[in-house]
Amino acid sequence: MASKKLFKVLIWGVAAMATPAFAFDINPYDWMPAPSGTNAAILYTPGSHSDRAIVNGTKLDASLNTALLVPRFSHYGELDSHPFVVSAILPMGRLWNGSIAGSDLGARTAVGDLTLAGAYWLVSKPQERKNLAIASYWYIPTGTYDRDKALNVSSGQYGVTLQLAGMVPLSEHFTLETTLDASFYRNKKNANPVGQTLSRDTSYSLQNWVSYSLSPTTTLSAGHAAYWGGTQKFDGIQNGFNAQKQQARIALNHWLTPTLSVYGQINRDYAVKGGFEGVSGLIRLIKVF
Repeated sequence: MASKKLFKVLIWGVAAMATPAFAFDINPYDWMPAPSGTNAAILYTPGSHSDRAIVNGTKLDASLNTALLVPRFSHYGELDSHPFVVSAILPMGRLWNGSIAGSDLGARTAVGDLTLAGAYWLVSKPQERKNLAIASYWYIPTGTYDRDKALNVSSGQYGVTLQLAGMVPLSEHFTLETTLDASFYRNKKNANPVGQTLSRDTSYSLQNWVSYSLSPTTTLSAGHAAYWGGTQKFDGIQNGFNAQKQQARIALNHWLTPTLSVYGQINRDYAVKGGFEGVSGLIRLIKVF
């Protein structure tokens, strides 16, 4: 019984990290600004399946499934002759089939945390596919967080991600996009069943996409992401979890009409150092108006 409780205390951080990641993970052509006055209604449907976990460098039998709905509303404008975009993002969904080393982690269906985001283009040459932007994402713990549950959609924690991103053409059909970011988290008091304070070191990611234009309306992309930092601690003691992993990605985007896009992406984690490892993916719909 004590072992089961210990695993539930340790697992909190990894489960809580699942939702914030979708706020700043980048899809191909995210750094192509839309004309001023454009609005976009976006729906992400990310999901994942993990079949093992790495804790303190030890591989453990584990499982965790996630299925989320993440609506996002974005508005594009112009400031001092440079484009900008502001967004509001609110994830919701279910985590289930959670277990680690034989301990049942249960399931959880809830609303996650509101994210407010903004980006500003320092360089914007859309016709030439040459863009440079800075962005920030502010995580506000408005969701339903329960310290006595091993799995939560909400992190219950304030945080911010800062990004620097660019897009350049490699040829007539190939485009490279690179995004570097850093995420900072406020300490979370009373974060688990024994009332400990959770802290996370600054985490970082480097994301790259290479896209190939199959036609004016269809793009095939391959990507890679590296994450590091993010060591988690309860009352100053490391719990074995961090953000360190790498991920291979492939994606396909198609514009059904000039204002409606459908996008699919599949990811595979590897080189995980402190967390769940598995496969994930998403379907994204964009309606521009």
